[in-house]
Amino acid sequence: ELFGPQTRSLQNANLDPCSVAQPVAERTPELRALCVGTGVPTAQVWQIENVISGQVNTFSGTDPLAQPDPEQADTFTAGVVWTPDMFEGTFKNWIFSLDYYDIEVTDYIGTFAPQEILDGCYAFADLSKCDAVVRESGLLTLPSSGLETYTTNLDYLKVSGMEFAFSFGAPLGDYGDLTFSGNVNYYFENESKADKTTPVLDCLGYYGASCG
Repeated sequence: ELFGPQTRSLQNANLDPCSVAQPVAERTPELRALCVGTGVPTAQVWQIENVISGQVNTFSGTDPLAQPDPEQADTFTAGVVWTPDMFEGTFKNWIFSLDYYDIEVTDYIGTFAPQEILDGCYAFADLSKCDAVVRESGLLTLPSSGLETYTTNLDYLKVSGMEFAFSFGAPLGDYGDLTFSGNVNYYFENESKADKTTPVLDCLGYYGASCG
């Protein structure tokens, strides 16, 4: 995290607010000024192409001049483990465990999603986000253009839930042992917030690019 190499890649994004895809009703003089300020020629505002196939170029890794600080965490965990003998028979070494956890991390180390950078700049006029927009001829689709998603400190991450785990085994004689195991997790809470201008990302019940 402190010494990650800087690389270029593609990440998911939906909309370049300076492109032709920006809804007409949301085109304002303030937005035009932000587009021009980040490198879009005045005549090309809302004329340039949008991000292609839902992806945009990004520059990731570590910025040696803006390295992340340590995270701070407040955690609570409690659990029980049961190793019963009553099930001994064909299957051996039964183990059951049930754990509760409640974890909150502030200043957690991560990266802004590309769309968070675009929205932060053009919807909330966050100039630190605008500084992360690198355009070539006004575009974000050319090889040397993209968004700087370097590792940084984000606002907070909160998760809580229960996890159930089990394992048991069966001896196979000269062939060794066969072990079966499984884990089941249920979230009560699973959310994060990148910074003050970024909405809370509630991943409870969701899976996707931002909720892995």
